[in-house]
Amino acid sequence: MDKVKIFILLVLCLYGCDSEEIDSYVSEIEQCKEYFIDYCGNIDDFELSGLHPGAFTPLWEDATVFENSGYKIFNIPIDAEATYEGSLYDEDGIYKTVFLQKLIIVNSLGTQKWSSYIVTIIPSKEDATQRFSKLEENVYSGDPNSKFSGYLIYSTAITNYTISIEYYSKGELIRILSIYDTSIDNIFDEMNNSLPFKTLYRKVRMVSRSGDEWGGMGGVVLPEIVVPGNKPQNPDVPSLPNPPVNPGGSGLPNDPTPNYPPTTPPPPTGGGNNGGSSNNSKPSDYKESETDILFKKSFPIKMDRQLKNNCVPAIMEYLYNSVFEGKIDYEELEIKHFELFYKLPMTSGVDLPNVNLYMEQFFDIENCSNIIKSIDDGYPVMTSIKMSETVLHNVLIVGYRKDGNYIFMDPIEGKLKTSSSNWFDYSYIISVKSKK
Repeated sequence: MDKVKIFILLVLCLYGCDSEEIDSYVSEIEQCKEYFIDYCGNIDDFELSGLHPGAFTPLWEDATVFENSGYKIFNIPIDAEATYEGSLYDEDGIYKTVFLQKLIIVNSLGTQKWSSYIVTIIPSKEDATQRFSKLEENVYSGDPNSKFSGYLIYSTAITNYTISIEYYSKGELIRILSIYDTSIDNIFDEMNNSLPFKTLYRKVRMVSRSGDEWGGMGGVVLPEIVVPGNKPQNPDVPSLPNPPVNPGGSGLPNDPTPNYPPTTPPPPTGGGNNGGSSNNSKPSDYKESETDILFKKSFPIKMDRQLKNNCVPAIMEYLYNSVFEGKIDYEELEIKHFELFYKLPMTSGVDLPNVNLYMEQFFDIENCSNIIKSIDDGYPVMTSIKMSETVLHNVLIVGYRKDGNYIFMDPIEGKLKTSSSNWFDYSYIISVKSKK
């Protein structure tokens, strides 16, 4: 039996175990398990890479779940064959720490798409430790109240191909490097230079927590250690592995196998959405401040107020005519919606699963993983506010304030408002780049 088949057999056997009930999360954890078992079942030949945990068992009974910015984020501890530790440079010299790895499974509440990752948690000097349990108990992906300082490396769940590297300081996202960001040339060079590793060590355990042997027929052949970054003066340290090219063409695949990047970017961690404010103040009328950051210097700050159930086409008309200086009639937007979905928006609004397809007819868009970065890049962001348990309202985020609050166009009032990032529902988060 070759190493790939051994690994598949081990993974599928381990994930078939029943987990303990987890209070109100039982059904969610079961859905999470079903998704991951199906994900593992799609495995074909592949090569392992990088800081791979080897064969591992997800500890479903210890899962922790967060809801943040329109995502459900499942943090699942793993009983892994391999663990890692190392030393890193910082401004005061060199420090040592262990690295913790978890299985992260993300469910987008807007699209209902699932994605899975291995996250490697590498603390900064202030959070460095020689105890895995300290990181296990205090650092969670997607935690809106996180105070973590250090790096989160997200990789594909089975092959360990690098997806993104995020750097945090006291829970605030300082920098993100991601393959989803097409604006950066040579993204892998940027990733390699972003992590100040000096040394890296792997420890391989022969026996799992349950007493089963990892080695022999129970384990997998691990790759040579690949340090995911290096100090510039240390050119001998190997660099990050690039994920394989999608044979179906450019862009990300719709149904990723373990070789490909997940369709959903890694989840947000920290207050609000990607560093936004964490207070829950209700929206107020916008008053201009010199420190405000807007997606562009000049654009109309008022719009025609929407008709009933027409918040999505109202924002689309504002974007097309006022922001991008085009010319489109509202009737054209209505007709296109009818052609696509056989009903007019005024009857019951735009159904949540249809928002992206509807927008794609008129705009160049992409799903947004970092609202602040989108604004900094010059792109407004369309997202949702929950009006009631069954009703969502569409708005357009056009900027942010020094305190982390967002500035947004509200089509109900036809003017700019400002609010904390926690006021938004984030059932979808769409960067709007240009009109078509």
